[in-house]
Amino acid sequence: MVNRILIGNHPTHGLGGFVSVPGVDVLSANKFQMMWSSQQEQLQIVSSGSFLVTAGGPGTDDGGAFVPISWTPLGFTPMILLGCDQFELYLNYTSANSAQVRSCSYNESRFPVNYPTGNTTGYYMVTRTPKPF
Repeated sequence: MVNRILIGNHPTHGLGGFVSVPGVDVLSANKFQMMWSSQQEQLQIVSSGSFLVTAGGPGTDDGGAFVPISWTPLGFTPMILLGCDQFELYLNYTSANSAQVRSCSYNESRFPVNYPTGNTTGYYMVTRTPKPF
């Protein structure tokens, strides 16, 4: 088992708090192998992209079609940040390096007033932070 957490003086990075990604010893980890460090911004972005978001069928309570997204395996399931200017989005992890996204149905929406129709672009960012459970 490797050391994953260090609070104190790191041999390379100096004084601070450090947490390495799973399987990497915190004492030998480079800055890209840290999932958290007091010396770096939180939620480091590993990858990002965009996808087409569709509304459900007109006059129905269906969510839009699922769109797959994927990223390079990190050794853990990362936290993903989503954004869209028209729809609330629903994310379903399918593995440690893939997920699917769709627009929420009217029933699932937190704000089901004037629910939009049509298509728009959604955006995602995969972070180095593990998904909270």
